[in-house]
Amino acid sequence: MVDERLTLKPGIEYIFSSLPQRQSTAVGVWVRQGGRNEPGRYKGIAHFMEHLLFKGSTRYSYRRIKEEIEGKGGQLNGFTSQEAVCYFARVLNRNVDRALDVLLDMVLNPLLKESDVERERQVILEEIKMYNDLPSSRVFSLLDTSVWPSDPLGQDVIGTPETVGRVKTSTLQQFRQQVYVPKNISIVVCGSAPASLQKTLDRALGRTSRGRGRTPSIRFDPLIPRGFTCLKEVKSFNQTHLALAFPGVGARSDDRFTLELLHTVLGSNMSSRLFESVREKRGLAYDVSTSIRRYSDAGVFNVHCGLDARNAVKAFKLIVAEIDRIRCEKVSARELGRAREYLLGSLLVSLESPSNVMLYIGDSIVCGEEVMTYGQLEERIMAVTAEDILKLSRSIFDYDFCKTAIVTNEDADYEGAFRRIAGQQEGGIRNG
Repeated sequence: MVDERLTLKPGIEYIFSSLPQRQSTAVGVWVRQGGRNEPGRYKGIAHFMEHLLFKGSTRYSYRRIKEEIEGKGGQLNGFTSQEAVCYFARVLNRNVDRALDVLLDMVLNPLLKESDVERERQVILEEIKMYNDLPSSRVFSLLDTSVWPSDPLGQDVIGTPETVGRVKTSTLQQFRQQVYVPKNISIVVCGSAPASLQKTLDRALGRTSRGRGRTPSIRFDPLIPRGFTCLKEVKSFNQTHLALAFPGVGARSDDRFTLELLHTVLGSNMSSRLFESVREKRGLAYDVSTSIRRYSDAGVFNVHCGLDARNAVKAFKLIVAEIDRIRCEKVSARELGRAREYLLGSLLVSLESPSNVMLYIGDSIVCGEEVMTYGQLEERIMAVTAEDILKLSRSIFDYDFCKTAIVTNEDADYEGAFRRIAGQQEGGIRNG
């Protein structure tokens, strides 16, 4: 998977993964500090900085940034997560040098003009409104608040109108000086690396100082507080969205492969138990699925469905029934075999894409996780047994730590109904 990994002269890490017989290459510049490392007063500043870096650099205007990538058939984008910011492009092999030069100049030499700051602030405020108006997004914002009420992981990466409003040009400049330093930056190239790439790196990094900056905050395992909860938000949405959260595992946990198979069996695709029970047999929801979020030291397992408000309690009861079944009965050999095949097939298809390989390597580095080859991943997945899935299910599906959220247009007593179904009237642990 990783063919070359070294530290370049100013202290920036460089990782190369060779993907032969591809006509395109993915380039990513990762900054290893995200939303959870920000000062609370300026929540959203990492995301704010991400926006501004596309507004121009010392050598490239905002128009040229787009022209040099998109104007040559490439794709350009960026994202901010809880633990990192990534600026990336996928381009034809012959344009790798220029794409890398553009991305590095954006990251290392941004203009950060005051006029751009004020203009982009308005853009971000509109982005916040957009997410708040999407019930499928809003329900997870509520859920995170319930899962981690005292930890930055429980706060939206984008920030709030109040925190975004506090960010000034001087705040951003100070943030860049502290965070955008070589020791926090990794360059990941997946695809073709022309011989001239080293010259591009030398030129782009030649005038970069090491900079002291700051190391990301020491992370302690954020605990999910005990107690079944239900957060409700009533708005004039046409569709109700319901979500559940249970404690998951971190990116370095030995149980992460077991959790992937549990996710596959329970809700990752159209063959999953929840899809079959909630949608296929009863037609209660268009979308019902599970998802996993992993951080370097923590994780969460989610269940989500979008449906009519009148069906929310029925769907919750079915979800609980399927959770109880998987934590009380071993998965059959046939079902486990299908889950393995699906997971391994999905991984192999995903790793055909240079962009996905770049994202996998970069995310692994950020989380301190080993970058495994497909063969190593296959070995770990094949080693998971039905007993492993049963043991993990019994560990994480504890209703005394279950958090729920619902965004709906109907002001009903969902919490009372959910508590009764989950056996949480007295706040005790439900054993199913």
